[in-house]
Amino acid sequence: MVAGAVALAVSLAQPKAYTATASLLFRNPGYSNELFGTSSSITSSASSEREATTNLSLLQLPEISDLTAEQLGSDLTGKEIEGKISVSAGNKSEVVSIQATAHEPKEAKELANVFAYTYVKFRRSGDRQQVANARERVDQRLDALSKGERNSPIGESLANQSSRLQTLQALQTGNAEVVQMASLPTSPSSPKPVRNTVAAVIIGLLVGIGIAVLLGRLDRRLRRVDEFEEAFDLPILTAIPDNKSVSSLADARSGPSSDVAVPVPEAQAFQMLRARLRYFNVDRDIKTVLVTSGAPGDGKSTVAWEMAAITALSEVKVLLIEAEFYRPTVASRYRIRPTPGLSEFLTHQTPFDRVVQSVAVIGGWGSGKGSVDVITAGLTPPNPIELLESQQMRQLLESVRADYDFVVIDTPPVLQVADAIPLMPLIDGVIVVGCVGKTSRDEARKLQDELLRLKAPGLGVVANRVRRRTRDAYAYDYYTGERSDDPQKESASAAN
Repeated sequence: MVAGAVALAVSLAQPKAYTATASLLFRNPGYSNELFGTSSSITSSASSEREATTNLSLLQLPEISDLTAEQLGSDLTGKEIEGKISVSAGNKSEVVSIQATAHEPKEAKELANVFAYTYVKFRRSGDRQQVANARERVDQRLDALSKGERNSPIGESLANQSSRLQTLQALQTGNAEVVQMASLPTSPSSPKPVRNTVAAVIIGLLVGIGIAVLLGRLDRRLRRVDEFEEAFDLPILTAIPDNKSVSSLADARSGPSSDVAVPVPEAQAFQMLRARLRYFNVDRDIKTVLVTSGAPGDGKSTVAWEMAAITALSEVKVLLIEAEFYRPTVASRYRIRPTPGLSEFLTHQTPFDRVVQSVAVIGGWGSGKGSVDVITAGLTPPNPIELLESQQMRQLLESVRADYDFVVIDTPPVLQVADAIPLMPLIDGVIVVGCVGKTSRDEARKLQDELLRLKAPGLGVVANRVRRRTRDAYAYDYYTGERSDDPQKESASAAN
């Protein structure tokens, strides 16, 4: 569209130009054959092609343009006329078209005709001069004869040749004649806004498709839910919709005693997450879950909190441990006490009962109520990884596993810092959070390799910030018992 608009604007801004066409016919009238009885040797196709090429070359000589400028008597120079004249051979090599372009129709017509006649005159003059030179040489030989020799057969032959050359000189046409004079053009030959716009749109479309294909190959970001499953080689647990309300629950609280509401219909996505955790792993009890991602900003902390909150609504005793010492968000987002927290407990500064805080949650429908126990990160320690791999941390996980039904641990991105690595052998499963349009295939491959190397029990992938159509498709598939990654099936699911 941009290319078409630019082409249209440029076409409309250009001044109008008119083109007039005159036609020249190149042929040998054969006067020399008639006068001298010689046969023409220019009969082969190769000779005809050479003659046509010669004629085109002669028409493009600067001398023809200079002579045309003199004939016109205008301010145009020979160089300017060269830029206004174009010469082309027609279907037959004997006919040549002379096209003159000017801003006025009358000027174009006059320029084409004068150029054509000037060339004919130029060729005729040249050919006559050649015959005149030949006659002059014959006359010189004739003058050199004595009076008696002139009456001899040789003298009579030379006199006869001189007479015939004089006749041939008068009959010379330059082997070129104007067969069609240029007429007055009635419409401009340029610009052509419609043609230029259509051509520009087509070219722009091809360029756009090329750029799209190139970006598609260069852009390594994951943009569809099914791509996450393929890249991480883990099942999709749920698809979180791209909705600001999911990541801005702090606005739902007005004070420390306020309840945190789980938004609707976003709650359905997290309910699916909890249900799939339960039914994807029927052979083992999933009580401790570590939530991580490959890079910051993927939404892992939000997913960890929402999963804990949804589980708490089912009257399940839930604990959220914030093991993210570098970018803690739970305290500021939900307006709870930032300290003492996990770092104070692991360094034996504060007992367990003082670091645990309870946050009440309610369902987005206005029904269903529960609470989530939270351990914030606390003050950032100088040695986070040493605290997380300490015996005190191991004992904490053993203790909370016995006291709580479900424990969620929020950790830093695995590919950024190594804090989550010591916790991998101590938990029941790892949930990876990826962000649609942000997480790349290379990042997913590195994270997958890291989890395999650590022998981490991967549970699945949460695709965050998914467009509504894809999210609805996954919700529909879950409730119907079907699994569809086909876009047409997704559209049908969304419509239903």
